[in-house]
Amino acid sequence: MALLEKLATDFDWPDKSIHQEIRQGFKLIGSQEPSGVFTADTKPRSLTEEELDKQLKFLKPAFWGKVQASPKMDYEEELWEATMQEMKQKHWLDGPYSKCELDILFEDNWLPVRCFAVWQRSKWRAIDDFSECGVNSTFSYLEKVDLKALDEIVWMACCFVRYCLFENRFDFTLASGEKLCGSVNPEWKQMPESAIQLVAKKKTVRLKSAYKQFPTCPEHRRYSTLILEKPSNGTVMGFVSKTLPFGSVASVLHFNRISILLHMLGLRLDVAWTNYYDDFPVVDFKVPADHSSAVIRALTLMLEFECSLDKELPFAETAEMLGVMLDLQHASTESIKVANKLSRMDELKSTVQHIIASGRVVTKDLPSFFGRALFVGSQSKGREGRLALSELRVMERSKLQSVVLSDAQMDALKNLLLSYQKAEPRSLKVESASMPLICLQMVRVNLLAMTFHAL
Repeated sequence: MALLEKLATDFDWPDKSIHQEIRQGFKLIGSQEPSGVFTADTKPRSLTEEELDKQLKFLKPAFWGKVQASPKMDYEEELWEATMQEMKQKHWLDGPYSKCELDILFEDNWLPVRCFAVWQRSKWRAIDDFSECGVNSTFSYLEKVDLKALDEIVWMACCFVRYCLFENRFDFTLASGEKLCGSVNPEWKQMPESAIQLVAKKKTVRLKSAYKQFPTCPEHRRYSTLILEKPSNGTVMGFVSKTLPFGSVASVLHFNRISILLHMLGLRLDVAWTNYYDDFPVVDFKVPADHSSAVIRALTLMLEFECSLDKELPFAETAEMLGVMLDLQHASTESIKVANKLSRMDELKSTVQHIIASGRVVTKDLPSFFGRALFVGSQSKGREGRLALSELRVMERSKLQSVVLSDAQMDALKNLLLSYQKAEPRSLKVESASMPLICLQMVRVNLLAMTFHAL
């Protein structure tokens, strides 16, 4: 913490309060002052802290009873085991507590938060519902979190190729109006072509259990008591969360304030990376790539940011990042290509084929399908997919457990499947910014005119 604060101070980082908040723990409710690192915006709250406190005596029995009376779910055993692991091994939670024990611990002034799970990447993922209980409604902030994702990493790759391989110089104008100009070292052009091949991290640098690396302030832990049913006997138990909870609006803002600081420090060390929540995609030329990996490892180790080393892979010409495949194999001669992951495409094709074969769709499965389908559609051209998804949106609003497909809906899904089967990678041509033909013709005309005038 001392090193992080020293580095931020040396670089005059605008978010001066971040270090004290990490030490004391982040708040989950109330008004958050602008950090100075994001674009100004207004995210007002709809509930004050006083209003939430007045509702506690009604909300406690309501949510506790709701969990007790809820039907059995497929994920109950796994959710309970994961929660116990977080308490016993990772020490992110205190508990388990009965309702009476929580009343004594917080002097009757606490709020239960219901837990559930969603199926994600072949496993159940725990979600804490901070919207239902009103915690998210009591948090306000005055900025918009700016996330740097795929567009930025592809732009960086295009710039590297254009300026370092084609034009041998660079010329940028920053948002502040400052100009950055310079020439590429002549020795760079003498290097073997294989050494200056563009590469990217096959798996992005990712912080492990990102939110859980940072604390909630002790005063607000009473608003972060997770409740779930013990599968063995049906008893509802509570667990007090000591770390930033997943599902809290405040957690999103607080964590991104930390990750953008880490991103800035990497840039200061000449690491060409971007930042999207806990993911840090990296692009580089082959010859300095190992050095960049060593720099990232040293930075995260010294600052004690825990990374998912088991998921991290070396640099390569094709890399999986942020849900897509980035293909840099022909970056210096042809183009940079971006495609949806094959596993994601196969999964969506299988889902659509199953719906078509059965002739009906289960409405509760649609929300998770939409999220994946919309992301895949953002990497594809054409409107076929969008028209099919609009038909499914109609079915999602149905109160029936399953909906039989009409002929029009069946045709729409077949078109969607066809669009997945025909999908091709997006291709970005990288070339030198040469003058267009019309400009060259004008130059010739002007030169002829000047020569004639001189004669």
